[in-house]
Amino acid sequence: MPPRGWRRHTPKVEGNRVCTQCLNEYPETTEFFYWESGGSGMRFSSKCIPCYLQRGREYRAGFEAQAIYKEWRAAGCLICGMNIEVCIAAHHVDPSTKTGVASQIYDVDDMLHELSKCVPLCANCHRILGSAEYGNDLTPENIRRIRVHLYGKTPL
Repeated sequence: MPPRGWRRHTPKVEGNRVCTQCLNEYPETTEFFYWESGGSGMRFSSKCIPCYLQRGREYRAGFEAQAIYKEWRAAGCLICGMNIEVCIAAHHVDPSTKTGVASQIYDVDDMLHELSKCVPLCANCHRILGSAEYGNDLTPENIRRIRVHLYGKTPL
């Protein structure tokens, strides 16, 4: 990303325009830039057409990735069974393999790869499992201990 205000110091080449995103220089025509209205009337856009189209693809892909994450959370908590979607988080079974926060990934393939390393847990179970007492392990013994801790007995 170019530094703020960099366009003020970029010399304008007559008949050419520099894209503010990819920094490539193209002829100032409608073949390479959209014609748009600005504060002082009609002018050519600051980004070239390929950069505008790429941004649209990235924007739409983000919706698809978030829909996948929403569907994954609908399964409910692995430990207590709570299925209130907004309370479910992705717990990494092996924290050393974590490459990002699953809810903030907007590429579909990256989202699926990250979710394959996770299990859905509600906020309470996620915090309890992450405490030092349970050692962050999803062993059957720990799951049983957490259920007893929460409910006084094993609910499921």
